[in-house]
Amino acid sequence: FIEDVQLEFSGLPAGVDISVSNNPVPPGDTAYLTVSNLSSLILDDYLFNVNATDGTNAITTTLVLSLIDIPSATNLVTPADGSMNISNNPTYVWEPVPSAAYYIIQIATDDAFSNIIKEETIFSTAYNTGGLSFGNTYYWRVTTINICGETISNTSSFSTALDLTVTLSPNVIALCNSETASTNLTIGNNFASAGATLSASGLPTGAIISYAENPVQPGSTTNIQVSNLQGLATNNYPIVINVDDGTNSNSKTVTLF
Repeated sequence: FIEDVQLEFSGLPAGVDISVSNNPVPPGDTAYLTVSNLSSLILDDYLFNVNATDGTNAITTTLVLSLIDIPSATNLVTPADGSMNISNNPTYVWEPVPSAAYYIIQIATDDAFSNIIKEETIFSTAYNTGGLSFGNTYYWRVTTINICGETISNTSSFSTALDLTVTLSPNVIALCNSETASTNLTIGNNFASAGATLSASGLPTGAIISYAENPVQPGSTTNIQVSNLQGLATNNYPIVINVDDGTNSNSKTVTLF
């Protein structure tokens, strides 16, 4: 523009007022618009035109006035309220709220959320996190937020699965048939306090298995050895180690080759 620019407006909804911080506007300068008297309008998008001219040059641009309200609460989907045996790295999913700009998820160990262990700002409707303990109850909620305010969802709770993990290290063993195979087995903390009994299936004919401890105490590690392997043909030999405390059981496979 060459001279000061005069601004005019058209297409505004009936009854709506608009004011300009400075009008006309010097070339290269900024003007601030204030739109008021909106109480009679419904929530919607309203288009209006800004016409600018310096007497020689003219341009028209269209602006959108979006009227929104405080976002409604979202509905929590998964983990479902009261669900059990959930993984300790679950994915949290909730329903989208069209007027929400973003969401804040909170995960706590109590329903009052006095001990929040995770809090994240999310721009989608799903969140994945690890680090939860086995056999605990957790509470979660999601806040929907936009420029008008925020709304907190209902609270859902879930319980993670017991620690009935079984690990073998190593779980693949290469050896000569005159050697003894050795692996370490660790069981989870939530097996019975009296311990869990070990057994094996799939042993090669003639092979002998021995356990440094049997039963094994929860949360502990024991050594397992497989011997008397002479004469075995070259092959893969999967051996299943079963762990059973009378109520809970699990198993893992160690492969000899």
